[in-house]
Amino acid sequence: MCDPENFQKTTCTICHTKIMNNEVAYRSSVSKASVCQRCDFKYPRWELELMIGLFLAYGGYFGKYRSLYKSVEEVCLESVDHLEKLGKEVRFEEIDIKILHTMLLHGYTQKDYIAYLDSN
Repeated sequence: MCDPENFQKTTCTICHTKIMNNEVAYRSSVSKASVCQRCDFKYPRWELELMIGLFLAYGGYFGKYRSLYKSVEEVCLESVDHLEKLGKEVRFEEIDIKILHTMLLHGYTQKDYIAYLDSN
């Protein structure tokens, strides 16, 4: 059990909820990021590490813009449009990473993104 006097609440890198018990939180193998139990049970470790990496690199957290109620297609198309407006050469991998990051910010998972790509 945690010592209440020395206990520091940590925020989940994925969903931004407060982690009440650091002893049961998942700690990333590549960073100091912590993940709450709910996210740890919900996503496989490789997906957690991917999300942690994207959020550390580009900011935000899962579902940050969920209240905007955009469809998967809208998020993808707006992301591509934004990248095109930057007016510089962008590799496919960079586009894919930025779109996935934007999808996560809107509360869509990698599976949602892949399903959208497969349907088009």
